[in-house]
Amino acid sequence: MKIGKRTRYTFIVVAGLFVAVLVASKTPPQHQQSRTAQQMMQQTKTVCVGRLMVDLPADAEVTFTDARVDGVTISVEAGYDAQKAAAAIAERVSALGGETNELGRPSLEKSEVVDGVNLQATLLYSGREKAVTRMRNGQPVTGDEGITVEAFALKDDLLYRFKGQSLASPKYEQVVHDLVKNFASRTAGSMPAEPGFCTENGIIHSTTPPEPDESVTMFATLKGHPDIAIRLDTAVLDKPQESLLARHAKNDTAMEFASSIKYLGKQARTLNGIPGSEVLVRVKESNGTSAHSFMWESPGKGMDVLAPNITLELETGKGNPGNPVNSSLSDEAALQLWQAISTSLRLRPTSTVNKVGNTAHVPAVPLGELVATGKVCPQTGYWQCSEHATVEGAQPQFFRQGDLMPPATLRGAPSLWQKLSGNVRTHEVATVWTLIAYQMNPDGKPTDDNRAQQRPKASGPDDSLT
Repeated sequence: MKIGKRTRYTFIVVAGLFVAVLVASKTPPQHQQSRTAQQMMQQTKTVCVGRLMVDLPADAEVTFTDARVDGVTISVEAGYDAQKAAAAIAERVSALGGETNELGRPSLEKSEVVDGVNLQATLLYSGREKAVTRMRNGQPVTGDEGITVEAFALKDDLLYRFKGQSLASPKYEQVVHDLVKNFASRTAGSMPAEPGFCTENGIIHSTTPPEPDESVTMFATLKGHPDIAIRLDTAVLDKPQESLLARHAKNDTAMEFASSIKYLGKQARTLNGIPGSEVLVRVKESNGTSAHSFMWESPGKGMDVLAPNITLELETGKGNPGNPVNSSLSDEAALQLWQAISTSLRLRPTSTVNKVGNTAHVPAVPLGELVATGKVCPQTGYWQCSEHATVEGAQPQFFRQGDLMPPATLRGAPSLWQKLSGNVRTHEVATVWTLIAYQMNPDGKPTDDNRAQQRPKASGPDDSLT
């Protein structure tokens, strides 16, 4: 049959409409995608990440990176029973038994068993390193030796590993021991009521350490939407970082590809009292696909576990490496999902409250505790020397639990020349240290938390130094 121009044109139009209908049937309309985003968050689960909480769709698959706390890496691996865990520990002991340290002695120095909150760990001390001598003010100063401390702990089918490498010895040799004692295994869906730092399937029970070093990252994917990826990163940094908005304003890539970027939001935004800013864009990729990249960031305060650097991201259109795909969500649906997740981000409780509303978390050692030079520090906090009227640097000193309490450094009576030159001789004497604070304000005064947590110290004829 011969097809005329009019007939052929009609056929092409009909065929085009048919293709359009097919495409439309594969791409849900925008209102349907919005409904999908709402349905995602109808059932949610709360995930504990560091000292934060965030709500995700109930079917989200969550993974963590290894956590890092006080210079110690903490990881967890599933699929262990008692026999397999014992074999892993024995294998490590055997490997260390064939090694020597930098001092030419056997690498493995000792092992010990330590009880955590709800598990038991085997600690291995090995790999002692020589002390390093550096020049300071023209004078050679020798630092501490180094040591590696590892711990292995089994709970249910999970094997937890702790590793602190090149720890200053003896000053920080106890840090792995202390982390293990405060560590508890937990299920992925549990939400601890106590203050502390959440790792994957674990939590370190603690309040706010004076020398913070904490970091961990969570990743999440959504069932039925393999192109969507979520990331939450928290880390205590030395100082506040430049804001996301300030960095983005200087981003050459954003300027170069401005025609491929559509901004859906760019503003300062505070989430549940946490200051930050966000940049929300839809990007046209080189292969013609469209994807979303949403980011919110809080710069943090620097050296503050309750004000860490935080980054929350949501991306769509994630395909195989180098092969992005079209976003499974429209702009409206992606923004709805982002709003629901980001709005849920908040700090976890920082103290435990008992039934009558008083602070229930009390350090093991009361304020006023006395410890002599050469003894082991029983409580992390600030300690005052009994010779503080004449000691060099009369401010309270911070010591960690497990540190050896040092002698006091006293000034001698200066000669006239020493007064003129400023070179005053000093000497060390044994002393007694008093625990005066668990935390200190920037002005050097004890915080309210110290007063609230202070317990009277019993006195009597049997009192003695620890």
